[in-house]
Amino acid sequence: MIRNFLGSAGALALGISAATATVTATEFPFTKFPMGTFGPNNVAQTSLADIDKDGDLDFIDGKRYSDSGEAKLVWWEYQTPEKWVRHDVGGGQKSNASGAALDIDGDGWIDLISGDSWFRNPHDPRAAKAWTRYGIGGTTGTGIDGMGAEEMTLGDVDGDGKPDLISVHKGWTVSLWHHIPKDPTQPWEEHRFGVSTNQGLSVADFDQDGTMDIVNGQNWYANLGGKGLVLEKRPIIPFPVADLQVPGDSPLTTVGDIDGDGDPDIILCSHFGPDLVWAENTDGKGGKWTRHDIALGKNGLHGLRLADFDYDGDLDLYAGENSGKQFIYENDGKGKFIEHMIFSVGYGHQAQVGDVDGDGDLDIVGKPWDGGAHVYMQNLWVENGGKHPVTLRMGPAPRAWSAAVILRIDALGRLEKTEARPRFTGYLLIR
Repeated sequence: MIRNFLGSAGALALGISAATATVTATEFPFTKFPMGTFGPNNVAQTSLADIDKDGDLDFIDGKRYSDSGEAKLVWWEYQTPEKWVRHDVGGGQKSNASGAALDIDGDGWIDLISGDSWFRNPHDPRAAKAWTRYGIGGTTGTGIDGMGAEEMTLGDVDGDGKPDLISVHKGWTVSLWHHIPKDPTQPWEEHRFGVSTNQGLSVADFDQDGTMDIVNGQNWYANLGGKGLVLEKRPIIPFPVADLQVPGDSPLTTVGDIDGDGDPDIILCSHFGPDLVWAENTDGKGGKWTRHDIALGKNGLHGLRLADFDYDGDLDLYAGENSGKQFIYENDGKGKFIEHMIFSVGYGHQAQVGDVDGDGDLDIVGKPWDGGAHVYMQNLWVENGGKHPVTLRMGPAPRAWSAAVILRIDALGRLEKTEARPRFTGYLLIR
């Protein structure tokens, strides 16, 4: 569901995110295209973002630093489904498998985070031979056993309206979050919390108190006071050690409202293991969780993304094997899932989901952990006649909303332009 503010005829002002709509089809038509190769092994740090500001989504990934003594980060320029061009970003950082994409310096261009460093977009990323690298500072990847983060995510931990960086590595004794300063070339403000894992980071308001909490593997941390200074560890659901495959391991996670009751739930998947489940936020406050199995006995799942692939108003789940089968699990809106195998052979390690080609449906980009072939899995929903009918309802604007971004839509539903609006008087609710 997206809340929108009423602007003018033919305009929608976005207030939150992710529109939903209703269609009747339940098939998920995809085709795939090879992008090229990169490796030879331990490739991760993935993101999807518009690096060159041409209006479509590009792919980012990189190699673990320990393989050659130096990490290497690259971005893949989307030109057509059949043609992706790989460009170097740089090296010198320490990153085990962690990366993120964000406009860090506020110049309107997407920058890249990799382990203990960030790379400034040079504004001509296609021509640039290398991006300027800046250290994050503190102990990330240097002072804690000399290791770069295994996983990271972004979320507003301190409640200032801007994203912070959260990082983990199972070799660390604690987890970290960093506040990004106004001048990001200076050391980032480091905060420590809880114990660390090797993966399983997500961010959501699980106790519905208006502040962002953190999932870290099998536990979540309540953000008491909303500033990230007191993060209290609380359990989710037990995950059998046998399911995790590796001693000291932790499940992958992703979050969203699975059952449509208005609170965030959690998807958990054993690391390269067999079990895929979701934890229902039963009391709506993160105090009681109920395990529901989605699929058991799988092999090597390592890509989880929640998205409304069939535009019926609920969150479906993409789950991809590192090298092998790729699945979409169709949600009935109440948390019961139907499995659809979209490819029997594919690559899903840290796969990313987004509308790469700008046609209105959600595509997938993936690759294997051990390097090699990268693949673009193009969604043919729109090409096959899938539509996004919507229902609209108008109402007064809440006082808490004091600004809006207007999206002007033409008669065919295409985006014509955007503009900022400091004042507004109503909203449109789109389902």
